[in-house]
Amino acid sequence: MEASGSSEPRRTERASPRSPASRAADPNAAEGGTSRVRGILAISGPVYLVWWFAVEWLLPGAFNPLPSRLAVVGLSAVLLGSSYRNRWVERHVSALFTGWACLLVAHYCYLLIGNHGDSTWWVGAFVTFAAASMCLQSRREVAAFSSFSFVGVLYAAAVEGNCVIRFTCPDWQRFCSWRI
Repeated sequence: MEASGSSEPRRTERASPRSPASRAADPNAAEGGTSRVRGILAISGPVYLVWWFAVEWLLPGAFNPLPSRLAVVGLSAVLLGSSYRNRWVERHVSALFTGWACLLVAHYCYLLIGNHGDSTWWVGAFVTFAAASMCLQSRREVAAFSSFSFVGVLYAAAVEGNCVIRFTCPDWQRFCSWRI
């Protein structure tokens, strides 16, 4: 009999070979991780294509080339299909999806520059980037995506001449401005 008063012998449970910390580091190891990313891919590509029609309707005359959008959407379809046919792609689908999301950001920055930094496209950038970042599966992927997105919008702002740092100097009652 044990000190706890129980007449049953103490059981020792074996720890799984993969600790929770190692499962958290691998986004595909979580239950349904691969299928979750596949579902996101199956939705995100078509949504980005449908959005082309919305832009054509809401912003007539905007720079919105269909071939580049089809390339981004087509790559999501290739990634989705490959995740079923290739074991390596299946194991790395989450990281590959992050790469695709970065391609989507690059495409959106291309559209932003093509539309001369119109404020409508800047608002769209915030919405698109926020939505894409919510689909990522790990902190590492969010960090990589966020860094890439930040550099992309800084580049777009610099190309459009909007990357200006201004501050006031109240002691001197003058306005200082530097361009980077």
